[in-house]
Amino acid sequence: MPRRNIPIASHDDTTLSDVKELHADGITLSEFPTTVEAARLARECGMKIVMGSPGIILGRSHSGNVSAMGLAHLGLLDVLTSDYVPRSLLHAAFAEAAEGFDLPKAVAMVTKNPADLLGSKDRGHIAPGLRADLLRRWRAGHPQRLGRRATIPLSRRSGAVGTTIMKSKWRRTGDCQRVVGR
Repeated sequence: MPRRNIPIASHDDTTLSDVKELHADGITLSEFPTTVEAARLARECGMKIVMGSPGIILGRSHSGNVSAMGLAHLGLLDVLTSDYVPRSLLHAAFAEAAEGFDLPKAVAMVTKNPADLLGSKDRGHIAPGLRADLLRRWRAGHPQRLGRRATIPLSRRSGAVGTTIMKSKWRRTGDCQRVVGR
């Protein structure tokens, strides 16, 4: 049987011995390390570090572990996953930018980096001949926090031709702003 070279992830790495054992077993992704120490050792071992984008939006771990934003500030975050909130990927990239991160690097955490990690050569980059869903964001300031949600205006284009499939715009209603589809 041919070798498939599929990256395998660990989950909730906590102790240094966890990371050492997993790395020795050929694990290449540390998904949701629970401590800074585990994330640092994973990086030293050459493992990529994956955290959930909802943690970026919340600003903390929902389970009391190390925060995704904390790891990002330490340079210990490579990929964001939607985890249990699929729409949080885009919001997390802009939340990182609002915290001072370079926007293209933040967007790469939800596009290029995961595609490269999984060996997906046909996506993750904007280039002729590649698959793409493109989003255009109008600069209306930084993402606004409304409760636990960061909101951003955007339109979405999908496919080779770039057919518009969804648009949204800001509408001011009372004291809050909301995104309304058109």
